[in-house]
Amino acid sequence: MANNETLYTLALKFSKDIGDITARKLIEACGSASEVFSENKEYLYKIPNINKRAIYSLTRQSKDSLVKAEKEIEISLKKNIDIWTISDKRYPKNLRHCHDAPVLLFTKGNIDINKKKILSVVGTRKMTSYGRDFCKKIIGDIKRQDLVIVSGMAYGVDICAHEQTLNNNLLAVAILGHGLNEIYPKAHYKEAMEIAEKGLLITEFPFYTSPKRENFPKRNRIIAGISEGIVVVESPLKGGAIITADLSNSYNREVFAVPGRSTDLYSQGCNWLISKNKANIFYSYEDMEKHLNWDCYTNDNTQIKPTEISLNKDEEDIISLLQSKGKLQIDQIVILSKKPSHIILDIMFNLELKGLITSSPGKFFESKI
Repeated sequence: MANNETLYTLALKFSKDIGDITARKLIEACGSASEVFSENKEYLYKIPNINKRAIYSLTRQSKDSLVKAEKEIEISLKKNIDIWTISDKRYPKNLRHCHDAPVLLFTKGNIDINKKKILSVVGTRKMTSYGRDFCKKIIGDIKRQDLVIVSGMAYGVDICAHEQTLNNNLLAVAILGHGLNEIYPKAHYKEAMEIAEKGLLITEFPFYTSPKRENFPKRNRIIAGISEGIVVVESPLKGGAIITADLSNSYNREVFAVPGRSTDLYSQGCNWLISKNKANIFYSYEDMEKHLNWDCYTNDNTQIKPTEISLNKDEEDIISLLQSKGKLQIDQIVILSKKPSHIILDIMFNLELKGLITSSPGKFFESKI
């Protein structure tokens, strides 16, 4: 059964003039989505950086929004669809760190995405044989079983990535630009059903939302935000893959691009990303894995046990902090440790050399012991 937080988060989503950023600000200011609806108007109007029209719409239409939310929950229960609010432990932790992350997701499948490494693979819908061969090689070279491949279910590179992921018995996640009442394009229905069975379908859109053009840029931010790294296989100078790469950079994710001949239309976008230092050159899967520090982990995602290593007091404090708090950004470590940033950077460097911590895109660190 859906809980109150799911109901009220859905109601926020159905409220006119309230997008994900505003909804998240309201939830953070009030403590929970349910408390947003129980707060008095005067308090809501005083919340900084919230459009007054949004509060007006919320207070005027709260009953209608709650009715719509209840109906959406009924549909989800009947169709075996899970709803993850942004506070749900199942919600993708990488995506949660993005300022414009959806306040909830509709999902179909059964994998714990937060226990996996996540790589997004994107590119043009008009993939060439060069792109197809490279896509097959990238995914075919993956040997680990704790990796999820994410893409957007479109023609071209997207569906090739999904097909190769399934063919290699790896975990596939498809991010959709519409509700779960249909699959777009229809030609990919078979692959989508297999992903729902073996991996995960994810969308931020309610069940009956049709695949409108404006939905797909929103989908792209999820593809960018959910992953630790993204590979652009092929793209012209303008296209969704370039936008997704820019979003990935804005989220401090690692971007890789497959280089091609300068005369090839569908390599020009990748070459441009590389030339502007917006992407690393993709040499091989093994090289990318090292770049992302994924080679620090064993294939079953267990932590490597260090041999006995001597630590000074500062290093012990940082290890204890990471063990108690989990993955933290460098700025969070500086604040929580109450130590100057230059000292923290030295400590983190030494701990990484000793093999006791690992870093990931976005300047995140976590303990390996």
